[in-house]
Amino acid sequence: MTRGFGILLFSVLAFSAGRAAAAEPWEGSWRYAGGSAEDGLRKKAISEATEDLSFVVRGTARSRLQERLKPAPHLSVASDGTRVTIRGIGGELTLTLGAAPVKKTGPDGAGLLSARTDGDALVLVAKGEKGTRTSVFKRRGDTLVLNITLVASLLSKPLKTRATFSAAG
Repeated sequence: MTRGFGILLFSVLAFSAGRAAAAEPWEGSWRYAGGSAEDGLRKKAISEATEDLSFVVRGTARSRLQERLKPAPHLSVASDGTRVTIRGIGGELTLTLGAAPVKKTGPDGAGLLSARTDGDALVLVAKGEKGTRTSVFKRRGDTLVLNITLVASLLSKPLKTRATFSAAG
């Protein structure tokens, strides 16, 4: 009876440890792997989304968008099941998954940020005075794909771009 209980206890603990160690597919340390082809597609998307702007502001808008949409060379995503923490170019951001948007202030101003999961994807939404940025993190094999959609009244159309990351280390 004692041996059977010991085996049962070991099995339950092993199962619990395995579940606790199971990570979300988008978690990990990543490095940018998109290269010049992906950078070119991002530039093209920015040009198309700003083509209806006055020539006076078009160049400035394009350079600001290039800077804001530039992928981090290294990216880290971690979750404890309740909160998600992302480390990249802008420092560190921690949000509660599925919670109401929270006001955050950064170098580009203040906005309402939220995070949620959608199947096996992580979705971050940032709403500011000038528009909305939706970032979807999804793992494909050994890569992490970050799809970004930027909607703003000044843009000719929604700006859609992506950044591909490979596992770091």
